[in-house]
Amino acid sequence: MKQETKRKQENKQTERQTRWYDEDLPSLIEVDLEKSLSHEARKWALDFSNPEHIGEHTWNEFCGLLIQNAGDYRVRCILAIDCFDAKIGLSMYKTTFNAIGVELELGEFTIVAPDRREDQAASEDVKVAEAPGMEVV
Repeated sequence: MKQETKRKQENKQTERQTRWYDEDLPSLIEVDLEKSLSHEARKWALDFSNPEHIGEHTWNEFCGLLIQNAGDYRVRCILAIDCFDAKIGLSMYKTTFNAIGVELELGEFTIVAPDRREDQAASEDVKVAEAPGMEVV
């Protein structure tokens, strides 16, 4: 009985999450917290969440996050790449938006996708290497 429970717990830990919630986000270190609360970050967040820009979105390639202005001072994360950088980025966005009174929505709004960025970069390198060159006879 104990072994079965232990196996279930191990499977839960290795299973990929399909949704992320606030409690899944890590605490920020001091440097990230300062960056999130900086004047520039709050100014950007105010502009992005402006009701006039409803529907606009931005892709943060470094973190692997796609966020969208949902109107009524709500921003949704609609796509997150399943990596720790994305969770840190979301935590930073959440801190910034909370500082200006804007809600960052996760959960059922966020699709968590497998991280295939390295696979794509490797396949692009292979394609470049396979491209025919000028042959000299």
